[in-house]
Parts: sequence; structure tokens; C-alpha cells
Amino acid sequence: MNKWLICGIAAVMATLAGCATGEQEWKQLPEASRTLGASESNQTVQVRVGEYVKISLKANPTTGYTWFFRVDKDRKQTGSAVELVGERLIMPEEDNQLVGAPGVKEVMVRAVAPGFAYVIGECKRPWEHGQRPALTVKYGFVVVR
Repeated sequence: MNKWLICGIAAVMATLAGCATGEQEWKQLPEASRTLGASESNQTVQVRVGEYVKISLKANPTTGYTWFFRVDKDRKQTGSAVELVGERLIMPEEDNQLVGAPGVKEVMVRAVAPGFAYVIGECKRPWEHGQRPALTVKYGFVVVR
């Protein structure tokens, strides 16, 4: 058998094995002081420097839609009040997993400095450039000492 074909099959097998858990690597982080969901979108929360907040949203990557998050800081600040420090996709247990079954996208946010910033999440297909996101969430963070 061709050595390139064997390498290709091995690479595909390794990729599938890595996707079996449906979970991206998640850094060991302290517990979140609170969890925000879709119902808290467009709200502002107050957190203290050093606190962690988890954003937890329904996700179904089999549809092609993926959540993309970014921090939009107050332009008067030199640095951002918050930072994105980790994310993961949690899919149903393998025993109960159905093709197309939804999962949960979790994003961890850390308050780093006094100030204000938004965390914005957009659910979109990465290959559809110039299209509006299917869903958008926006959370305001007021960070205090």
C-alpha cells in the first residue's frame, strides 16, 4: 500500500478520534462567579477584577454555524477591561449522541482591569463572507476593583 495513503488514513483516524469527545481543550480555570446565557444578552453586569464569567449558549456545529466571540473595548481605554481566556464545545455523551444533536458552547471571560467592555458573540457560517450572523449576543461588563 502506498505510504502516503497509509499516512492519510492514519491522519483521518487521529482526527476522528480527537473529535469523538466533541470537546475542545479547556484550560484549568477557577470557577466562574456567574454564568450568562442567551436571555442575558444586551444586559450589563458588574464584576470585580480577577472574577471569571462563563457564557453558555446552545450550539450545533453540524449545521455549519459556529459561535465567534470578540471583545469590544471602550475606545478611551488603553487596555481592555476583560479578556477571553478559554472556550469549549460540549456535545452530548457518545452513548446518546445523535447526528445533528445540539450541544453547548462555553466561553470564559476574565475581568482584568477597571473599565467597561462588551463581549460580542456571533453565530455564523465561516465561509459565508459578508452575510449577517444568524444570531448575535452582546454582554456589557463593568469591571470594578
